[in-house]
Amino acid sequence: MNIINDVNVHDIYPSHSITLTLNTERFVLVGKKLKIDKVDSTYENHGLLRRLYAKQMLSELSAFPEKNKKRILDIGLKYSLVSNFISILVLETLQQHIEHKIYPHQSRRKLYNDYITCQNNKKQEELTKNQSKLSAVLNLWQTLCKEEENSHYRSSYSRRRLSDGNLAATNTGSNTQTITLQNWDPQTPYMNKIKSSTSLQTAYQIYLNERQSYSKSPSFYFDVASYFFLQAHSSNSKQSSIDAFNQYYAQSNYNISNEYQYFGLRILTNVLELELESVQLLRTVAYKLVELGLYNLTENIFRHIVNLRSDEPQSFRDLALLLQESNSETKNLIEISDLFKKVIFGEWDNRYSEIEVTTLHELNYFVFQFHHQQQILNSIDNRLIRHLPVDLRIVMVWDTNDTDVDLHVIEPTGEECYYSHKNTAIGGMISRDFTTGYGPEEYLVRKAVKGIYTVRAKYFANHQQSLTGATTIMVHIYKYYGQSNQQKEIVTLRLNSNQEMIDVCKVNFNDDIQQISNNTVTNNQHLNTNIHSRITCDGCDMSPIIGDRYKCLFCPNIDFCQSCKSVSRTNYDSNHQYNHPLLCIKDTNEYPKSVYLNNRTKINHKDKQCNSCFMKPIIGIRYKCACGINLCEKCEFMGLHDTDHRRTKIVKSE
Repeated sequence: MNIINDVNVHDIYPSHSITLTLNTERFVLVGKKLKIDKVDSTYENHGLLRRLYAKQMLSELSAFPEKNKKRILDIGLKYSLVSNFISILVLETLQQHIEHKIYPHQSRRKLYNDYITCQNNKKQEELTKNQSKLSAVLNLWQTLCKEEENSHYRSSYSRRRLSDGNLAATNTGSNTQTITLQNWDPQTPYMNKIKSSTSLQTAYQIYLNERQSYSKSPSFYFDVASYFFLQAHSSNSKQSSIDAFNQYYAQSNYNISNEYQYFGLRILTNVLELELESVQLLRTVAYKLVELGLYNLTENIFRHIVNLRSDEPQSFRDLALLLQESNSETKNLIEISDLFKKVIFGEWDNRYSEIEVTTLHELNYFVFQFHHQQQILNSIDNRLIRHLPVDLRIVMVWDTNDTDVDLHVIEPTGEECYYSHKNTAIGGMISRDFTTGYGPEEYLVRKAVKGIYTVRAKYFANHQQSLTGATTIMVHIYKYYGQSNQQKEIVTLRLNSNQEMIDVCKVNFNDDIQQISNNTVTNNQHLNTNIHSRITCDGCDMSPIIGDRYKCLFCPNIDFCQSCKSVSRTNYDSNHQYNHPLLCIKDTNEYPKSVYLNNRTKINHKDKQCNSCFMKPIIGIRYKCACGINLCEKCEFMGLHDTDHRRTKIVKSE
């Protein structure tokens, strides 16, 4: 009897008893009648024929093992056949069965009963653990929601004070481009040669020549590919008819825009051939493909990473976000939801703690997008469902484990938000600092003030050997995240050395403000050569301060020069913080009698206490409210008392 080579056959017949009549047209048998009983389809007796058929099926499916992995596992387990994914184990003790999660045969009654009891206890433990996990996630989520609300109220007064346009003179930008990305520009010998080329063919030939010397360097392929991708945006080279046809085919199937991008992909994917199982190399390539919007090509890489690193929540989060961003008509909403929930409710190593908060924020946006799809809400606690739209959201991840990369955001006020200064006056806040790998680190501001937000990344430390010689970061920049007018940009950059700080991008919220060019601002700064006699910079100790002087309005005797203010080096001591407003003084001699330009520590209001912060005595300017309370200048500035009340400004001690 021949075995049919057809993968669509899933059963063996006859399924019922049959009697064969002798000497008919179909059967010519010698002897008596044959009666073939119904095939025994129980698990214990599959029969030789079934096993032979199953073995043939495994042989065919094994041609593409990864693609057919589920079917290979199902057939192998059902018919007890060894394959690439199944081994034969000889188990004797209960502990061995528990370790390998294999039920003992029912003939071993005591062992079987003990295993069932153990499994029931384990289910109860898992239920308790799941409840604890839910409580922990709920606590983290409610904390974020509360902080987000508090930051909005806390910053409302500061925002009103800044809304008059005073920031316009210190901000630059363009009305047509609101997110300006920093391109990767490595200064290496081979890149200098390639950048000197005048055509695609010349650049590619230089790459082929240089590859002989750098064939084992992943950074070489990444750098060259990045150059080709950059040129793809501005390339309008003429093409032959066959080239035009090939480009059209590539565009329709892979979203490849032109020849520069095509060659860039050829170069980039060479990285994968250096070490096929390296998760870092896979992520390096995948992040670049995500930046280019080539989601179809990226999906297989991220799925492979999930198989290789199923113990890392970032693997599932990356795949979920990719599937969410893809424009596929067959988008599997259930799979995306399950991937998000895997990250949120899974058990992970402590070094990945609080990744649940960032992922839950993203899941809520996903639910908001597809709220009419009830199936994605299944098994999600209603207390976790809350959409949090924000004006600005920055998310940074990186490809190297045991590596600390820090996200820094400098706000239009000059205040810098980062791991040791997590909350700002305008409501900006940053997530937990991931010090051992991958991220994500996230910056949020609910209502952005007008101005330029500068996003930076600092390569703080690396505790492992990197195959690429550098760490690749991928930064998502969302403007008006979760809103109908959402804008998004993605950029990948490389960090080569510890303590390196690079600019990632600038985000402009100056859409309705009079713009001033970079050159004008720079020239104005250089033109100011005024000397502020007897005034010392508390940031760099410049004495006297030359140029613009910045005096703190909260701290009676704190000053900074223009340089320290520009690089946000204004965190002087425990009393002065980034959220303190600074007064720009062009010439100290112009208003010599102004109370703001003099040392206000000499103004001591004895026996007077601030009714808001309880400072006693009040040092500096005192405000006497019509309702009878006293406020220091800091509490008055922050609007911690009813702003409709009239108050008297007292600049002299009684």
